[in-house]
Amino acid sequence: MWNEFTWNQIVAPSLGVQFRGQGRIEEGISNADYREIETALSWRYSPRWTFAAAYENDQRFGEDEDVVHMPSLNATLMIPLRDWLLSNRFRMEFPVSQTGEDPWRAVYNNQTTLETKWKLGSRELRPFLSDQVRYSIQDGAFAENQLSVGVGIPVASHWTAQLFWMRLDERTVEGWEWHPVLGVQIASQF
Repeated sequence: MWNEFTWNQIVAPSLGVQFRGQGRIEEGISNADYREIETALSWRYSPRWTFAAAYENDQRFGEDEDVVHMPSLNATLMIPLRDWLLSNRFRMEFPVSQTGEDPWRAVYNNQTTLETKWKLGSRELRPFLSDQVRYSIQDGAFAENQLSVGVGIPVASHWTAQLFWMRLDERTVEGWEWHPVLGVQIASQF
């Protein structure tokens, strides 16, 4: 179970700040296993391009306890295609483990999303297809791929549910492993 909170604030006509926090319960329902805290400053260059600089602090609890500091640089391109919106986020991450086992790394993260709006009676459905890949610059190899398909459904004023299926592929020491993920996300926006 993942819980996430995001706060966005426009501070100038083309500048914004964001704060995001995420907590995860992955193994046992009684223990928090992981948390992320991220702050970002974004600049909307044009209706199609947004750039951001961010700092993320990740902490894993339990046996593999670790803290990772991760600055990142982002560029997002948004292209409207009639009734569809194509977006592509280019992100360079530089994770540094606090345990010191690994020096800093460079990871390229790319997420492409295609979404649209469909009317179903009085409701507006938002079907989407998304693919996110992670490429380790030091290893010269892909590390992860997340292919998702789903639909967003408004459930009440300011509340949306998103149902999705994701194929999560991860590179391990034994090779590639894939995991099917069925997800439900409930979001509120004010």
